[in-house]
Amino acid sequence: MTRSVSALAVVSLSTLLACKSDVTVPAAPLDRTLSASSVDGQSLPILLRESPGEFNHLTQFKITFAPDGLWTAVAFFYPDGSTATVNVNDNGWYRFDGTTLLMHSNFSRTDWPGSVRSDTIFLSAKLANADAYHSFVLP
Repeated sequence: MTRSVSALAVVSLSTLLACKSDVTVPAAPLDRTLSASSVDGQSLPILLRESPGEFNHLTQFKITFAPDGLWTAVAFFYPDGSTATVNVNDNGWYRFDGTTLLMHSNFSRTDWPGSVRSDTIFLSAKLANADAYHSFVLP
């Protein structure tokens, strides 16, 4: 699994670099790194259903926004029934107008809608192998 995850991360990074010239600088650029405090209303770590019959314990989700409209993230989890921690990297572009946030994930090839209130980001994200979107709070 580690080899396939690494290969996917390289493909995602290559895709991002190839598209960088198409990225528009957001109206209100973000420049910060945040860690999720909760997912689906529960504090981390949390057991998430990622695909039919597969569950993962998400222990940390950290995201970094760059002012140029790009973001990177890393999720740390371990599969249900295991203690070996795996990390999955993701990246993409974002648009932010001061309130409304839209992110695009190169890894899951999905758009993640969100909003920002005060310094907290509320995000609906679909992780790599997820069968549904999950609600993240990143203070």
